[in-house]
Amino acid sequence: MSRIIFKYFTLLFLVFLLILFSLIFSSVLTSCVNFKINSADPASNSSINENSYPNSENASDNNEIANEEKENDKDESATQNLLDSKKVTICISKFIPNFISAIIKRDAKNLFENVLFVDGYENVNEMDKTDELIYVDIMKSNSSVDANNFIIICPVTNFYNSKDEIKISDIEMILKNEAQSQPQNNLYVSQEISGIFKKFYGQFENDNIKVLDTNSIVQNIKNNPQDIALIPFDSLRKELKVLNIASSDVDSNSVFSTDFSYLNYPLSFSVSFSGNNSENTSMLKDKFEESFYSNRDPEKLTVVNMTGVTALVRGVANRMDKKGVTYPAEKIADVLRDGNITHISNEISFKENCNAGQSGTIFCSKPSYIELLKFIGTDVVELTGNHLNDYGPQFLVNTIKMYDEEGFKYFGGGLNVNLAKHPALFDINGNKIAFIGFNQFGPSYDWATNTDAGSAPPDKPFYISEIKRLKENGYNVIFTFQYEESYNYFPLKSQINDFREMSDAGATIVSGSQAHQPMGFELKNNGLICYGLGNLFFDQMQSIGTRQGLIAKHVFYNNRYIGTQFIPTIIEDYCQPRLMNLEEKANFLEIIYNSSISITKTDGDNANT
Repeated sequence: MSRIIFKYFTLLFLVFLLILFSLIFSSVLTSCVNFKINSADPASNSSINENSYPNSENASDNNEIANEEKENDKDESATQNLLDSKKVTICISKFIPNFISAIIKRDAKNLFENVLFVDGYENVNEMDKTDELIYVDIMKSNSSVDANNFIIICPVTNFYNSKDEIKISDIEMILKNEAQSQPQNNLYVSQEISGIFKKFYGQFENDNIKVLDTNSIVQNIKNNPQDIALIPFDSLRKELKVLNIASSDVDSNSVFSTDFSYLNYPLSFSVSFSGNNSENTSMLKDKFEESFYSNRDPEKLTVVNMTGVTALVRGVANRMDKKGVTYPAEKIADVLRDGNITHISNEISFKENCNAGQSGTIFCSKPSYIELLKFIGTDVVELTGNHLNDYGPQFLVNTIKMYDEEGFKYFGGGLNVNLAKHPALFDINGNKIAFIGFNQFGPSYDWATNTDAGSAPPDKPFYISEIKRLKENGYNVIFTFQYEESYNYFPLKSQINDFREMSDAGATIVSGSQAHQPMGFELKNNGLICYGLGNLFFDQMQSIGTRQGLIAKHVFYNNRYIGTQFIPTIIEDYCQPRLMNLEEKANFLEIIYNSSISITKTDGDNANT
């Protein structure tokens, strides 16, 4: 009996030891799990080293623990909090512009709950042991890069500098400080984007390279008209002339072209993203490219191509009848179409059975000639011309009907004096443009009346008030004159006074449509005065001045006028303008800029009045 009792107590004792051992083992296991979670918490140490972040082995262990907790029906919140609090470290290269860095930081804070930013890093290898690293750097844009963001930088000079373009190789030689490229003039680099050039060309060792803010660049270039600067596209101002970048002796890349290539433009740069966690890296890249496409956003850009005299008569009409209606525009049609708004000042009404090729100064055009206006992409027709009613106002009525049928807007003339004063309004890519103008010169039979069609007659008080009203409503006003004709490059003194009056009223652009010979310019506080653009389609071959012409490419960005490029043309075969070659262009622009009014000239300088 005693033996049975002894066996019974022995068994109970073994059971007790087994239970005790199980409790101790469970307690030890729980402590190990808690220790593992706490040691993996990145919030406990903000320094950047290989012990600060969980490695792949720890991450795997955490997943196993989470699975065990699920299987045991435990609370999942602790594990979720661990994942949410994991730091994402974003290293931003010292070459990244500040405005780009600000966007990246904002987007990263919206994406990641726990993010650390490290500014000014040059070498990703210093931190490549972490598994939650995103490195942000700058690179040149080209077709081989995986980027859909672009920082566009423009070479600029003084508005009155006759220089029209620059070779990218010349810019690079200055940046590289190559001996043969020591410039006599300064190259200013915007402080905002100077790091980009230091990334690719090293520290600036050329004493002629000066890093300044945009306001200082504008002032320095104003005082030193031959100097050049490199600034971001969205910092462009009317006082600065944007230079095309020449890629060969004949071709150049205009940053204002509608077929502008972000990948092929020589001064196009992109932000790159790389990292050890591809998912997080892609998330940040995608988020950034949603926020920032380019500082040259095509959805904020509007280009207006303004032209001079169009008169489809005499020699022009004869060539059109023999060589085709579109023959006059065949060499410049692409240039005229390269914009959002193409302006044509057609001074002649269409008339059935018109002998358009006859000599003299009483004009009409054949209705079929409207095909030329369609061919060049006309959007708006100016009706301030002083030959609209040569055969009577009824033909202008029919002409306006033709414009309506084609969807052309028109201004500066109309079916009666009231309608003739109406502006032509555009709202493209957020840029509000208003065209308005009148016929200053006459003759009186050309002016619209209460009952008859015609050009808008002079009425300065009304137009000054209308300019102010349009400006108050957010419009950039383009005001045009049909003024007294003058075959000089420098404008008449009375013309200067009248054009300035409209500029001072608030017009962004004031343009003379009367000139059969191009005239100089004047930059004003409100914008630009073009005293005359010369002939576009006309048969005046009697002098070099009447053969020369200008297409003015006025540029608006984010509803602000940012500058103008001038495209010189020269007429051949009594009707057909072509682009000037490099030598012709250089000589012509030198004349035009010397005939312009700037702070260095008085109104009487170079005047032939």
